Amino acid sequence: MIPHSKPTFSSSDKIAVQDLMESGMVAEGEKCNDFQGKLKSMFDCPEVVLTNTGSSALFYALKLLHGGKKKIVLPTYVCKDVIESVLATGLIPVLCDVDGYWNIGCDTISKVIDNDTAAIILPHNLGIAANIEEISKFGITVIEDCCQSFGGQIDGRLLGTWGDLTVLSFNATKCLTTGEGGAVLINNKSFLEDSKKLNGLKHILRMSDLQAVLGLNQLNNYEAMLESRRRIASIYFKEINKDLISHFESIQSRSMFFRFLLFGIDSFEDFKAYMQENGVAVRRGIDRLLHWDYKMYDKGEFPNARFYFDKTASIPIYPSLKDHEAKIISGLVNEYYNAN
Repeated sequence: MIPHSKPTFSSSDKIAVQDLMESGMVAEGEKCNDFQGKLKSMFDCPEVVLTNTGSSALFYALKLLHGGKKKIVLPTYVCKDVIESVLATGLIPVLCDVDGYWNIGCDTISKVIDNDTAAIILPHNLGIAANIEEISKFGITVIEDCCQSFGGQIDGRLLGTWGDLTVLSFNATKCLTTGEGGAVLINNKSFLEDSKKLNGLKHILRMSDLQAVLGLNQLNNYEAMLESRRRIASIYFKEINKDLISHFESIQSRSMFFRFLLFGIDSFEDFKAYMQENGVAVRRGIDRLLHWDYKMYDKGEFPNARFYFDKTASIPIYPSLKDHEAKIISGLVNEYYNAN
């Protein structure tokens, strides 16, 4: 079975972790400081706070908000960990629809913001850059969610450098992994004083050197990992029937290919069963829409999110996927489409 998602570990990753284990210095320490410094340099931000998970990173970012406002806008098309982090802080989630291409936009946000809106959580869903350039013009704090888009760019500028705050996840199947782990990038200096007041929370949510040394080593080799994703995507764009990829192909310049998306499969469950029978795991773009399970935070209908949920399938793409595996997957996709 070719898995849908899989962490990628190089021989140098294994050596780095083994060397640290042999040193015995595996708790929070020098490697965390080094990883923190690398991220600060990469994103050119004043402060980075490392955490034990991506959810903890978002929780910490939300705790930095000040001003007494309570409402947090987020898309219904996002994983439930996002809304659970909002609820854990006592803030009020307000769900909105996606605007197009799997992401929220100005039109859908404008329908739900009001004078009590404290922040907008803006995920670059599935590795695709959202329209943060325009959304920032609302004048509301933007928490940029780069958990699925680490290393992505808009016109040569890194995702994660646009928002007032940015959250990262280093979960096992994310773009870069520390097993579990996360980080908060504090881009807006007005939040620095608030961060100093949360030292106790930092202590509870901290990362270990055992996690950080893996993140450090992966970061040193990250451009090669991104290039592998681009190479696999180029195979899919060349091999797969254009009817299924033209929608995604039209925005490929905004994607770092955390996911490779097919658009227009009539029956996802049939497609999933066919691919699984032939040794390939596939998924929807997202498992469920939030408004199905958190109805009290609805602000109306979500037709675009439902449309993208129904029509999107995600096929394997990760740095350790082999070229011949990508061609096998392409052939199976075409066979299914031609037969149906």
